[in-house]
Amino acid sequence: MMNKIEKYFQKDGSQWINDAYSKHHTIAHNRFETVSEIVHQLKPDSLLDIGCGDGRFLESLSWIKNRIGADYSDSMLTLAATNPGDIRFEAIDLNSADSMMKFKELGELDVITMMGVIHYLVSPLECLQGLINCTHNKTTIVISFRNKLYNTNPKSKYYSSILTKANSERLDGEKTIWRRNGLDSEDLLMALKGHPQSKELIGSIINDGSYEGATDPEWNPESFEYWRQFTPLEAIILLGQAGFRAIRIIPLISSGTTAMKNKEGPNSRNLIGFCTSYVIVAKVMN
Repeated sequence: MMNKIEKYFQKDGSQWINDAYSKHHTIAHNRFETVSEIVHQLKPDSLLDIGCGDGRFLESLSWIKNRIGADYSDSMLTLAATNPGDIRFEAIDLNSADSMMKFKELGELDVITMMGVIHYLVSPLECLQGLINCTHNKTTIVISFRNKLYNTNPKSKYYSSILTKANSERLDGEKTIWRRNGLDSEDLLMALKGHPQSKELIGSIINDGSYEGATDPEWNPESFEYWRQFTPLEAIILLGQAGFRAIRIIPLISSGTTAMKNKEGPNSRNLIGFCTSYVIVAKVMN
């Protein structure tokens, strides 16, 4: 039986992907630009793009020697097959443990990108743990998340239905920490160390399992089977549980590159509550 996500893509796969990456679709376009800039800074010889769609991101990186795209959607892979570039495409279902075994066959890769994918996974932790099979000790993962803290912003359309009082207090506490510590640090968890609430917050996130993402159906705009959002701290803990150390957070606001360049400006500490998504750069833990 076809699930809702595949039905969504099959409405018109080509039109969907074109709309998603048009300049009018601000978040997807900004995410594309931001992650592309990060990859250019890293200068990898090999890259795996998970949730590659029609392969246009990989096509834009023609200077990389070894490019691999992975997607579970037949609709997207059919579009990708028409790509003229020298790109290898693999059908991998991140919700299937057997399918994820293919990661072992890909070899050790320099960079892994995962844009707009993790929201739909049954178990984000198991997926990220599976990715360790195609890494080496210097591999970088670049991954984007929907920002749960945005839903504490009255301008969010989900504001009125999202949180219990206890969760509101926890999320407000995390926003306070980010405002005090900023968004960019060699070790983001260490940046939280001096804040009196940090130990309690980290413990509560681990104990209640919220590092695997919120799945409240009221937050789910398309009624997909799974729809996950993360606070920055939840995402960092999720990556840490999977074996990756977060080193950088980039909020996606008005423009991917603008947010990236201005993240150290005077207002950077306030951005995390006002961006709908953000990008995390992480390294394999040695």
